[in-house]
Amino acid sequence: SDDGLNLLLPPFSKFFFMGGSNDLRAWPAYRLGPGTQPNTDYGEGRDTSFAIGTIKFLLSSEFRFPIYGYFEGAVFVDAGNIWLSGGLEQVVPGSGFNISDLVNDLAVGSGFGLRLNLSYFVLRADIGIKLRDPGLAGRGSPWVITDRAGQPANWTYNIALGYPF
Repeated sequence: SDDGLNLLLPPFSKFFFMGGSNDLRAWPAYRLGPGTQPNTDYGEGRDTSFAIGTIKFLLSSEFRFPIYGYFEGAVFVDAGNIWLSGGLEQVVPGSGFNISDLVNDLAVGSGFGLRLNLSYFVLRADIGIKLRDPGLAGRGSPWVITDRAGQPANWTYNIALGYPF
């Protein structure tokens, strides 16, 4: 390559990604990270290419409660990100993992959902909202819970089978 890096890239299917119904539910799949890369489009014409990484960190907490019969409710908080390693982080600035930057690199989302629990399978519908987007760090406030008018913004809808963890 032109930059002197000799990279042996794994196949696309071996990379990690964030977002979607089974991890950081406030982001659509492949739209978070790596590191502080701005891959979420907030209507400002940013690049929304696939975000992939070689390191993944995820914290997820969910409180489930009965509503009526087979119906359950849930509230959740998810935090995490992906990063690049093995020389790839040199190609994409701000994408490498550094333990001292871990807190600043974390994306945080929260939300609520409805569960149809039929014992042999569970149908989930979740609504997630972005709370903190590390892709905005250094470019303004990373806290994105509201839009410019102060209204709740950045909702993501997920439908899935089974519990996320």
